[in-house]
Parts: sequence; C-alpha cells; structure tokens
Amino acid sequence: INNNWFPSVTSILKQLNEDGITKWKNRIGKDNADIIIKKSTERGTKIHLFCELYLKNNYNMPSEINTIDNDVDYFKNTFISYLNKITNIKLLEGTLYSNKYKYAGTVDCIGEYDNELYIIDFKTSEKPKLINYITSYFLQATAYSIAYEEITGIKIDNILIIIGVNSTMETQIFKENVNNICKLYNLSLKDTFIKLLENFNKINSY
Repeated sequence: INNNWFPSVTSILKQLNEDGITKWKNRIGKDNADIIIKKSTERGTKIHLFCELYLKNNYNMPSEINTIDNDVDYFKNTFISYLNKITNIKLLEGTLYSNKYKYAGTVDCIGEYDNELYIIDFKTSEKPKLINYITSYFLQATAYSIAYEEITGIKIDNILIIIGVNSTMETQIFKENVNNICKLYNLSLKDTFIKLLENFNKINSY
C-alpha cells in the first residue's frame, strides 16, 4: 500500500485458530487434513468468485458460472436468494487498508441489505456454525469497518455473514450490530482486533 507492506486481515486473525487447527490435524492426520483444507479452500475461492460475478451482472447468472460443476448447484441453493437482497453496492471484492493501524484486506461486499448499510462477508462451511465459533468472522468485518471509516468517513456498525453449508445445502445468516456483538462476547471487537494486530507485529518483524 503506497510502497508500504501491510499485513493482511486474514493473516492477523490466523492467531485465533492456530491451536485448534494444530489439534485437529493431529487428530485426523496431516495428509487427511491437507486434503480437506485444499478442497475447502478451492470451494471458498470459487464461491467468492461466483458471488462477485453474480452481483456484477446485476443479479443474473453470468455465462462463467453456467458450467458443469457441483459447486454451481451449491451456489444456487445457498447464496442467490440472499444476494438478491443486496442493493446499492459501495464496494465489491475491494481492497481496504488503514494507514493509522497499518493493515490491509479485501472486503467481500459493502452494500445495503434490508435498506441498511452492511459489511457483508461470504463464507462456506462443511457443517453449520454456532455463533460462538465465528468470532473471527466478526473481527474480520470489524477490521474492514475500521478501514472503510478511515478512508470514507462513513461508519458502518452492521455486519452480515452469509454461510453456505455444504453438508446440508442450507444457508446460515448472522445479521448483527457491532455493539450487540460486543455485549454478547463481553468485549470490544475493535479493541480485540487491534490487540491481535499488535501481537502479530511483535511476532513478525517486517
């Protein structure tokens, strides 16, 4: 960013899951874990592309998506009806950064949902998620909210997480306000992210 290296939001948030991922790999074996991670990453990348193309094509299925692919049906079943509710898009797969805190990332979408402005994140999962297990998702959206406010002067407290669940072909919607989430977790999401950023910078000397 302007010839300065900024760590990515996802790199910073990996600190939250490192212990759990290590234990999971030890439990099922590294080779099995690598296969699962590769498949999950490929699906997540593809679904993010589908969401971007669909919204850019004004809620019509572009030709790039109409291929023989199991993930096309997965996308249609889990995302489209919710993407159709997104309007007045401000940013789509756009780079955000904070000069004040020195980090950067790519936000999935910033737009209106039910006539309110949201930081919107698209996720995929093999199984349904409990709200207590998606703290990192809320922190990721909060990081984008901080950066967007710094760049534009517009404060966004609303967060929308859309999760397509592979095993059930269902969709989970977590539609929250940052202040309500703070009460739920008994913490400030902004303060928590900044502490993670500071810890990341201590560990990594760049």
